[in-house]
Amino acid sequence: MVVRTVLFASLLLAACRAQCTTHERRAWRDTSCADRKAYLDAVVALKQHDGSGGIPNYDTFVTVHYQNRLIAHGYDAFLPWHRWYLFKFEKALQAVGPDPCITVPYWDWERDEGMETATTVLETDSFGSSSGTVLRGKDRGCVDEGIANYTGPFSTTVRDNSCLKREFYNYQFAGVFNVMDRILSNTVFGPNAFRLSLEGYPHAIPHNFIGGHMATHHS
Repeated sequence: MVVRTVLFASLLLAACRAQCTTHERRAWRDTSCADRKAYLDAVVALKQHDGSGGIPNYDTFVTVHYQNRLIAHGYDAFLPWHRWYLFKFEKALQAVGPDPCITVPYWDWERDEGMETATTVLETDSFGSSSGTVLRGKDRGCVDEGIANYTGPFSTTVRDNSCLKREFYNYQFAGVFNVMDRILSNTVFGPNAFRLSLEGYPHAIPHNFIGGHMATHHS
């Protein structure tokens, strides 16, 4: 109940700040350079937010995801729970970021099948590229590019108080035809139908491809 109350506060505060008429989420590749920068700035602001004003900071969202891992994964709540979670995350970004009507873009990874390391999501000046990690030494695996740079706000994480880490693996994403087949061949949402078919191979592969923190429930 405490967690739900804290996250609900961000919704109320953001609503007071601006009345946004649309909430259209766009793919990162279809987002303008200006909107990309606004989103990246908002994420950094949320990471650095001190939790005042009843607005949870970035680390709080990571903690909530981890604490609810056994509810939000492996059960039929998978999609609706994450939809609620992202909505709250979006409201928090609107409350602390430069754009009070900002929306959370999504990674349309099915369009990156066979080109995983070249995805527009993983670029040097945004979230860091697939080669943008420290290769050796005590900081091995730490992201050293983009907003996740280990010398910046993401020098510490909730999971182990170390830098944000990645360790890329050779996984191939489910493509458009694979995803559409899973959608069209399942007429039941339930535990052994669509939800399971989606949550497993298609959804989990990008997590495992990036590795590190992304391959855990602290992602």
